[in-house]
Amino acid sequence: MNRNFKTYNMQLLKNEMYPESSTEVRAGRLEYTSEEVNKYIGEHFLYAKEIIHSILSAKRAKHCAAAAEYAAEMAKAVKYDAKVAYYAGLFHDVCKELSEEDSRDFITSLGLQGNNKSLYPKHVLHQVCGALWLKYCYCVNNEAIVHAVEVHTTLNMELSILDKIIFVADKICDGRAFDGIQKLRALTHQDFAAGFAEVVKRAYQYNLDKGIIFNEEQEKIYQKWMKVQPL
Repeated sequence: MNRNFKTYNMQLLKNEMYPESSTEVRAGRLEYTSEEVNKYIGEHFLYAKEIIHSILSAKRAKHCAAAAEYAAEMAKAVKYDAKVAYYAGLFHDVCKELSEEDSRDFITSLGLQGNNKSLYPKHVLHQVCGALWLKYCYCVNNEAIVHAVEVHTTLNMELSILDKIIFVADKICDGRAFDGIQKLRALTHQDFAAGFAEVVKRAYQYNLDKGIIFNEEQEKIYQKWMKVQPL
């Protein structure tokens, strides 16, 4: 070994070894890389597909990819940034398969009250964790994407075009199947504002049929967005 170094005029560096690995990063283990590296990764959406397919089940990853494609398609139709919409759709369910305990632990690890079930009821955990993961682990520097993931199931009183695109893509992308879905898809292509309102109505009725009782705030949100409004 030493003879080879001398023969080829090589220098042996005795630096400290670190556990960074592109394989680990592709598996979503971003704790192995520095904040500066993660910021570069998040800014350029590096390893996005690999991460989704590594940390989610095949079925969930397939849904995320389908939502991403549909979101990009809708974005082009309403003249929004298709790349931004694509990655928001791809990551919208990134924390969907975390257990409730792991979700609450993750939120708590970031200095928030993860075990406060009034602040973080069970049904919001995956969207909250997804937004936090994007912001603090994957280091996405696009707040619109973070917000779209944070509200993609519950919506909010104020929604951006991207928020609406991701809500629609999640509900009616390829792979979803229910009576009337083809008409909904056609409507969102013809008139996105009307299509969004109709998708909200279907989601509202679906939850009612499941026996879900909305609190006052959630009821106001649904009532607002079930009405067609300009983009």
